[in-house]
Amino acid sequence: MHTERFGTGHLLVCVHGWGMNGRVEQADFEPLFRERDGWERLYIDLPGMGQSAAGSTICTLDDMLSALLDLLEHLT
Repeated sequence: MHTERFGTGHLLVCVHGWGMNGRVEQADFEPLFRERDGWERLYIDLPGMGQSAAGSTICTLDDMLSALLDLLEHLT
């Protein structure tokens, strides 16, 4: 899955809603952090959205959740 990180400190994971991508979340949230230090932001494009490939193993919402949890375990 495609991810982008900004800042350092407490980790905030931003997962977009259906039919969007991480850039939408960045546009909404990054202005809030211009004057707030101490936060690391991780924006994720879910499989098949934004810059993430769909992948043949994502068939259900449970598969999507499992892939997301695997990614977070790997990145944190």
